[in-house]
Amino acid sequence: MELNVLEKIKAIRIWQGTLGGKWGSFTHHHEMTCGNNSNHAVLEPKIHADESVSLYCTDCDYTQDKVPDIVYEDYYNHKGHCISRAEDGTEEHFDTIGEMMDAHREKEGIWEKIWDIITLPFYRIYYKCIDRPYYRAKYWIQKRVRGYSDLQLWNVGYDVLNYAYPLFKAYVKMDKMGHPSAEGIDCPEDWDAILKKIEKAFDEYKLDEDGDFKWDTAEELQEHYKVMNEGFTLFGKYLLNMWD
Repeated sequence: MELNVLEKIKAIRIWQGTLGGKWGSFTHHHEMTCGNNSNHAVLEPKIHADESVSLYCTDCDYTQDKVPDIVYEDYYNHKGHCISRAEDGTEEHFDTIGEMMDAHREKEGIWEKIWDIITLPFYRIYYKCIDRPYYRAKYWIQKRVRGYSDLQLWNVGYDVLNYAYPLFKAYVKMDKMGHPSAEGIDCPEDWDAILKKIEKAFDEYKLDEDGDFKWDTAEELQEHYKVMNEGFTLFGKYLLNMWD
């Protein structure tokens, strides 16, 4: 995999969402953030005299010399995969959805651009003053009337795991009276080993969800998901055995 310095900069900005915004990235992941304060702006690429590339924080003096290989691998494996097909069957290839949308905007006629300029401010007012407050109120009422909102149904796993995480951590730490009588559990040590695998899966999930990026290669990312899959499989298998 060979990328020139401009492709490396593009790969980083696509990963960070600073090229094409939310339409810029290829896969679901978390941006690389400042090691001093994760609430700072996402890290930006910096080119050095020897054409090497590092990362830096625009809000403080934090720097990161190494760019994880997976950032470049993600770009290399997906570049040119956004395809726009015209009515006559011709195709155009783009590296990101954002680039494809920009290309479509450039092809718009003058009247389409004027219409966008006129209507966009009204849409923003509608969204901020009517649409967003309406749905916030709707979801708030739904949670209190029926216990969940439509918003939570968009990612049930996220809500279930975030609710279960502190509860399970407390269960692991408590002094237990014994162990369940179930397949694969013959002694307290067996039960403790299973709980540790489940706990590891929860910890890996929280690293992923909180944006604490720590995977340098695709292999490390695969191992991350392997740990989660194994732990959550055990979680489903022994959920009803978690009593004391």
